[in-house]
Amino acid sequence: MPWHTRYNNFVNNAFGLSPAILQHAELSWNGINFGSSEPLIVREYLHAPTYGLSYLNRHVSPLLSQAGYEMKFAGIFVHQKPRITRTHATNNRQCELGDLLVIFTFLDAAKNPLLNRAFLVQAKKFLPMTNICQLDLYDHDTEFNMPAVICNQSRCSRLPLRRLPSTVNKRWRALKYMFCPGMPVQMLYVPSVCGIRSSFAIPLLGIITGFDGLKFSRQPYSGNGWSAIIWDLIDVVAPSIIRGTAITRGTNLQHLVRLFNDFNDHEKYFREVEDDNASGMSMMFIIVRDKESHLD
Repeated sequence: MPWHTRYNNFVNNAFGLSPAILQHAELSWNGINFGSSEPLIVREYLHAPTYGLSYLNRHVSPLLSQAGYEMKFAGIFVHQKPRITRTHATNNRQCELGDLLVIFTFLDAAKNPLLNRAFLVQAKKFLPMTNICQLDLYDHDTEFNMPAVICNQSRCSRLPLRRLPSTVNKRWRALKYMFCPGMPVQMLYVPSVCGIRSSFAIPLLGIITGFDGLKFSRQPYSGNGWSAIIWDLIDVVAPSIIRGTAITRGTNLQHLVRLFNDFNDHEKYFREVEDDNASGMSMMFIIVRDKESHLD
Protein backbone atom coordinates (compact mmCIF):
# COMPACT_ATOMS: atom_id res chain seq x y z
CA MET A 1 0.00 0.00 0.00
CA PRO A 2 1.45 3.45 -0.92
CA TRP A 3 2.65 5.43 2.08
CA HIS A 4 0.30 8.31 1.20
CA THR A 5 -2.63 5.95 1.69
CA ARG A 6 -1.20 4.71 4.96
CA TYR A 7 -0.72 8.30 6.11
CA ASN A 8 -4.31 9.18 5.20
CA ASN A 9 -5.50 6.17 7.17
CA PHE A 10 -3.55 7.39 10.19
CA VAL A 11 -5.08 10.88 9.86
CA ASN A 12 -8.58 9.47 9.61
CA ASN A 13 -7.99 7.42 12.75
CA ALA A 14 -6.69 10.50 14.58
CA PHE A 15 -9.76 12.49 13.56
CA GLY A 16 -11.95 9.73 14.94
CA LEU A 17 -10.11 9.96 18.25
CA SER A 18 -10.02 13.77 18.30
CA PRO A 19 -12.24 14.23 21.41
CA ALA A 20 -9.86 12.13 23.51
CA ILE A 21 -6.74 13.73 21.97
CA LEU A 22 -8.05 17.24 22.67
CA GLN A 23 -8.97 16.37 26.23
CA HIS A 24 -5.57 14.85 27.01
CA ALA A 25 -3.72 17.71 25.32
CA GLU A 26 -5.47 20.13 27.69
CA LEU A 27 -4.81 17.94 30.74
CA SER A 28 -1.12 17.60 29.84
CA TRP A 29 -0.55 21.10 31.28
CA ASN A 30 -2.03 20.19 34.66
CA GLY A 31 0.83 20.42 37.16
CA ILE A 32 2.98 23.01 35.36
CA ASN A 33 4.36 25.79 37.56
CA PHE A 34 2.92 28.76 35.69
CA GLY A 35 4.67 31.11 38.10
CA SER A 36 7.97 30.34 36.35
CA SER A 37 9.45 32.25 33.42
CA GLU A 38 8.47 31.31 29.87
CA PRO A 39 11.66 29.28 29.20
CA LEU A 40 11.23 27.31 32.41
CA ILE A 41 7.58 26.63 31.61
CA VAL A 42 8.65 25.25 28.22
CA ARG A 43 11.38 23.12 29.83
CA GLU A 44 8.98 21.76 32.44
CA TYR A 45 6.43 20.81 29.78
CA LEU A 46 9.10 18.97 27.79
CA HIS A 47 10.73 17.27 30.78
CA ALA A 48 8.28 16.78 33.68
CA PRO A 49 7.92 13.09 34.63
CA THR A 50 4.15 13.10 35.22
CA TYR A 51 2.73 15.78 32.92
CA GLY A 52 3.68 17.53 29.68
CA LEU A 53 5.16 15.21 27.08
CA SER A 54 5.31 12.36 29.57
CA TYR A 55 1.54 12.63 30.02
CA LEU A 56 0.99 12.70 26.25
CA ASN A 57 3.13 9.58 25.86
CA ARG A 58 1.05 7.73 28.42
CA HIS A 59 -2.38 8.88 27.22
CA VAL A 60 -2.24 9.96 23.56
CA SER A 61 0.50 7.76 22.08
CA PRO A 62 -1.32 4.49 22.96
CA LEU A 63 -4.48 5.74 21.25
CA LEU A 64 -2.66 6.17 17.93
CA SER A 65 -0.15 3.31 18.26
CA GLN A 66 -2.29 0.69 16.56
CA ALA A 67 -2.87 -0.82 13.10
CA GLY A 68 0.87 -0.83 12.39
CA TYR A 69 1.61 2.72 13.61
CA GLU A 70 3.84 3.75 16.51
CA MET A 71 3.72 7.21 18.09
CA LYS A 72 5.96 9.04 20.52
CA PHE A 73 6.35 12.57 21.87
CA ALA A 74 9.85 13.82 22.64
CA GLY A 75 11.58 17.09 23.49
CA ILE A 76 14.91 18.87 23.47
CA PHE A 77 15.53 21.91 25.63
CA VAL A 78 18.06 24.58 24.62
CA HIS A 79 18.97 27.44 26.96
CA GLN A 80 20.05 29.99 24.34
CA LYS A 81 17.63 31.02 21.60
CA PRO A 82 18.74 32.59 18.29
CA ARG A 83 18.34 36.35 17.98
CA ILE A 84 17.49 37.35 14.44
CA THR A 85 17.76 40.77 12.79
CA ARG A 86 14.75 42.24 11.03
CA THR A 87 15.79 43.49 7.61
CA HIS A 88 13.31 46.34 7.07
CA ALA A 89 13.08 47.76 10.59
CA THR A 90 14.78 50.95 11.72
CA ASN A 91 13.95 50.36 15.40
CA ASN A 92 13.35 47.17 17.38
CA ARG A 93 15.55 45.28 14.97
CA GLN A 94 16.75 42.29 17.02
CA CYS A 95 14.70 39.71 18.89
CA GLU A 96 14.40 36.00 19.52
CA LEU A 97 13.03 33.93 16.66
CA GLY A 98 10.89 31.91 19.04
CA ASP A 99 10.75 29.82 22.20
CA LEU A 100 9.67 26.45 20.82
CA LEU A 101 9.78 24.62 17.51
CA VAL A 102 7.07 21.96 17.17
CA ILE A 103 7.88 19.26 14.60
CA PHE A 104 5.67 16.45 13.31
CA THR A 105 7.45 13.74 11.33
CA PHE A 106 5.85 10.68 9.72
CA LEU A 107 8.42 7.89 9.28
CA ASP A 108 8.55 4.72 7.25
CA ALA A 109 9.46 1.32 8.70
CA ALA A 110 13.19 2.13 8.45
CA LYS A 111 12.61 5.47 10.22
CA ASN A 112 13.11 7.60 7.13
CA PRO A 113 10.98 10.78 7.19
CA LEU A 114 8.19 10.66 4.64
CA LEU A 115 6.42 13.87 5.62
CA ASN A 116 7.45 16.74 7.90
CA ARG A 117 5.51 19.70 9.30
CA ALA A 118 6.41 22.36 11.83
CA PHE A 119 5.39 25.59 13.49
CA LEU A 120 7.24 28.17 15.57
CA VAL A 121 5.94 29.40 18.90
CA GLN A 122 6.59 32.55 20.90
CA ALA A 123 5.67 31.87 24.53
CA LYS A 124 4.38 34.73 26.67
CA LYS A 125 2.92 34.95 30.15
CA PHE A 126 0.35 37.66 29.49
CA LEU A 127 -1.48 39.71 26.90
CA PRO A 128 -1.01 42.24 25.41
CA MET A 129 2.26 41.61 23.60
CA THR A 130 4.88 44.13 24.72
CA ASN A 131 7.83 43.02 22.57
CA ILE A 132 7.22 45.03 19.39
CA CYS A 133 10.08 43.35 17.52
CA GLN A 134 8.65 39.86 18.06
CA LEU A 135 5.13 41.07 17.30
CA ASP A 136 6.15 42.68 14.00
CA LEU A 137 8.30 39.67 13.06
CA TYR A 138 5.38 37.23 13.30
CA ASP A 139 2.61 39.57 12.21
CA HIS A 140 4.21 41.42 9.31
CA ASP A 141 7.77 40.53 8.31
CA THR A 142 8.41 38.32 5.31
CA GLU A 143 12.17 38.07 5.82
CA PHE A 144 14.92 38.40 8.41
CA ASN A 145 18.64 37.74 8.81
CA MET A 146 19.66 34.60 10.65
CA PRO A 147 22.59 35.03 13.08
CA ALA A 148 26.03 34.05 11.82
CA VAL A 149 26.39 31.23 14.36
CA ILE A 150 23.55 29.45 12.56
CA CYS A 151 23.89 30.42 8.90
CA ASN A 152 27.66 29.78 8.89
CA GLN A 153 26.93 26.06 9.31
CA SER A 154 23.72 25.97 7.28
CA ARG A 155 23.33 23.28 4.63
CA CYS A 156 20.73 25.41 2.85
CA SER A 157 22.37 28.83 2.51
CA ARG A 158 25.41 30.44 4.11
CA LEU A 159 23.93 33.86 3.37
CA PRO A 160 21.96 35.23 6.34
CA LEU A 161 18.69 36.16 4.59
CA ARG A 162 15.74 33.89 5.41
CA ARG A 163 12.21 34.25 4.06
CA LEU A 164 9.08 33.61 6.09
CA PRO A 165 5.85 32.47 4.41
CA SER A 166 4.18 35.47 2.82
CA THR A 167 0.56 34.32 2.40
CA VAL A 168 -1.96 34.36 5.25
CA ASN A 169 -2.85 30.69 4.74
CA LYS A 170 0.76 29.64 5.27
CA ARG A 171 1.65 32.12 8.02
CA TRP A 172 -1.09 31.03 10.43
CA ARG A 173 0.12 27.45 10.02
CA ALA A 174 3.76 28.38 10.61
CA LEU A 175 3.76 31.07 13.33
CA LYS A 176 1.93 31.18 16.66
CA TYR A 177 1.89 32.94 20.01
CA MET A 178 1.33 30.89 23.15
CA PHE A 179 0.04 32.51 26.35
CA CYS A 180 0.58 30.56 29.53
CA PRO A 181 -0.47 32.47 32.67
CA GLY A 182 -2.31 29.31 33.75
CA MET A 183 -4.72 26.72 32.44
CA PRO A 184 -6.03 26.59 29.82
CA VAL A 185 -2.95 27.50 27.79
CA GLN A 186 -4.06 29.67 24.87
CA MET A 187 -2.72 30.00 21.34
CA LEU A 188 -3.05 33.19 19.30
CA TYR A 189 -2.81 32.91 15.52
CA VAL A 190 -1.13 35.47 13.29
CA PRO A 191 -1.81 38.18 12.51
CA SER A 192 -2.54 38.93 16.15
CA VAL A 193 -4.83 41.85 15.25
CA CYS A 194 -7.42 39.31 14.08
CA GLY A 195 -7.68 37.99 17.63
CA ILE A 196 -8.17 34.35 16.58
CA ARG A 197 -7.44 32.16 19.59
CA SER A 198 -7.67 28.52 20.49
CA SER A 199 -6.56 26.20 23.21
CA PHE A 200 -3.13 24.56 22.92
CA ALA A 201 -4.92 21.32 22.04
CA ILE A 202 -6.20 22.60 18.67
CA PRO A 203 -2.84 23.14 16.90
CA LEU A 204 -1.52 19.96 18.54
CA LEU A 205 -4.33 17.96 16.96
CA GLY A 206 -3.91 20.04 13.80
CA ILE A 207 -0.25 19.23 13.23
CA ILE A 208 -1.01 15.52 13.80
CA THR A 209 -3.87 15.53 11.29
CA GLY A 210 -2.43 17.95 8.75
CA PHE A 211 -4.66 21.00 9.04
CA ASP A 212 -2.00 22.91 11.01
CA GLY A 213 1.74 23.23 10.80
CA LEU A 214 3.57 24.00 7.55
CA LYS A 215 5.35 21.33 5.53
CA PHE A 216 9.12 21.39 5.26
CA SER A 217 11.37 19.28 3.04
CA ARG A 218 12.48 15.72 3.77
CA GLN A 219 16.10 16.87 3.70
CA PRO A 220 18.02 20.15 3.46
CA TYR A 221 18.29 21.71 0.03
CA SER A 222 19.64 24.97 -1.37
CA GLY A 223 17.30 27.85 -0.55
CA ASN A 224 16.34 30.39 2.10
CA GLY A 225 12.62 29.80 2.69
CA TRP A 226 10.59 27.97 5.34
CA SER A 227 12.38 24.64 4.92
CA ALA A 228 15.75 26.36 5.29
CA ILE A 229 14.64 28.01 8.55
CA ILE A 230 13.55 24.69 10.06
CA TRP A 231 16.62 22.79 8.87
CA ASP A 232 18.89 25.56 10.20
CA LEU A 233 17.32 25.16 13.65
CA ILE A 234 17.61 21.37 13.50
CA ASP A 235 21.19 21.42 12.27
CA VAL A 236 22.47 23.88 14.87
CA VAL A 237 21.05 21.83 17.77
CA ALA A 238 21.92 18.33 16.57
CA PRO A 239 25.73 18.45 17.07
CA SER A 240 25.31 19.42 20.74
CA ILE A 241 22.89 16.53 21.32
CA ILE A 242 24.40 13.70 19.29
CA ARG A 243 28.00 14.40 20.33
CA GLY A 244 29.63 11.09 21.14
CA THR A 245 26.90 9.14 19.35
CA ALA A 246 27.79 7.09 16.31
CA ILE A 247 26.54 8.91 13.20
CA THR A 248 26.07 7.23 9.88
CA ARG A 249 24.39 8.68 6.82
CA GLY A 250 21.14 10.59 6.99
CA THR A 251 19.87 13.99 8.08
CA ASN A 252 20.17 15.49 11.53
CA LEU A 253 16.40 15.10 11.93
CA GLN A 254 16.87 11.35 11.54
CA HIS A 255 19.73 11.40 14.05
CA LEU A 256 17.65 13.31 16.60
CA VAL A 257 14.62 11.06 16.11
CA ARG A 258 16.81 7.99 16.63
CA LEU A 259 17.73 9.25 20.08
CA PHE A 260 14.13 8.49 21.01
CA ASN A 261 13.75 5.51 18.69
CA ASP A 262 12.35 3.00 21.18
CA PHE A 263 8.63 3.60 20.81
CA ASN A 264 7.85 1.22 23.64
CA ASP A 265 10.11 3.10 26.06
CA HIS A 266 8.19 6.25 26.93
CA GLU A 267 10.69 7.09 29.67
CA LYS A 268 13.26 8.04 27.03
CA TYR A 269 11.72 11.22 25.68
CA PHE A 270 13.85 14.21 26.74
CA ARG A 271 17.34 15.57 26.09
CA GLU A 272 18.89 18.87 27.13
CA VAL A 273 21.72 20.82 25.53
CA GLU A 274 24.10 21.14 28.46
CA ASP A 275 26.25 23.89 26.93
CA ASP A 276 24.67 27.17 28.07
CA ASN A 277 26.46 28.98 25.25
CA ALA A 278 25.08 26.73 22.50
CA SER A 279 22.56 28.43 20.26
CA GLY A 280 19.35 26.89 18.97
CA MET A 281 15.72 26.49 19.87
CA SER A 282 13.89 24.08 22.13
CA MET A 283 11.98 21.46 20.17
CA MET A 284 8.91 19.31 20.66
CA PHE A 285 8.75 16.25 18.41
CA ILE A 286 5.64 14.32 17.45
CA ILE A 287 7.01 11.16 15.87
CA VAL A 288 4.86 8.63 14.04
CA ARG A 289 6.38 5.50 12.53
CA ASP A 290 4.46 3.38 10.05
CA LYS A 291 5.83 -0.15 10.22
CA GLU A 292 4.18 -1.01 6.89
CA SER A 293 5.44 1.93 4.76
CA HIS A 294 8.71 2.32 2.86
CA LEU A 295 10.31 5.37 1.27
CA ASP A 296 9.42 5.63 -2.42
